[in-house]
Amino acid sequence: MTIEKIKTAMLTHKDFFGGDIMYTDEIKNAKTKKELSKIMDKYSVHLEMMAIDAQGYHDRFKQELGLILL
Repeated sequence: MTIEKIKTAMLTHKDFFGGDIMYTDEIKNAKTKKELSKIMDKYSVHLEMMAIDAQGYHDRFKQELGLILL
């Protein structure tokens, strides 16, 4: 796939949560597949952090409800 096609795909992509890859300027300015790959790696870390935040939020809510049994 050409770099331009990859950029277009990345800029129009919707992830599992319905969000886009927010690094649009970096994507547009990338010149190599290596740069685009690094952006994808960075976005992967972002998704991991979102999942961790969501799990923590869930756990706090469960605790507020008194449903964490020790």
